[in-house]
Amino acid sequence: DGEEKLDEHLMDFGEVLLHIYASDEVGNQLFDLLQKNEDILLIEIYCKVIELMWKYGTDEVVNEVDVTLLERLSDDVIVWNRLGEYISVEFKEYINNDLLRTNVAMCGVLPMK
Repeated sequence: DGEEKLDEHLMDFGEVLLHIYASDEVGNQLFDLLQKNEDILLIEIYCKVIELMWKYGTDEVVNEVDVTLLERLSDDVIVWNRLGEYISVEFKEYINNDLLRTNVAMCGVLPMK
């Protein structure tokens, strides 16, 4: 399924537009999974992917995590706090102590529990 989605994206845009691809294939998928809170293994996989992107990605990739993925996941307080249950302490501290203080688009978002 992932290969088909990538091919479709490439046909639509001619290149990988990371903000669109990440939103469609990671952010929206994880948002839906966290709302249902049923497929724990899949939630853990998505969270691990996001953490790896944040920890080892280029500045552009980290920006996608901060802006495209985390902003979307913070749109719903239940989803946001559930996300906090599946990520590492290090990632949660970064989000609560750095990202929420510097990302203007996330002003008003409460720190994860």
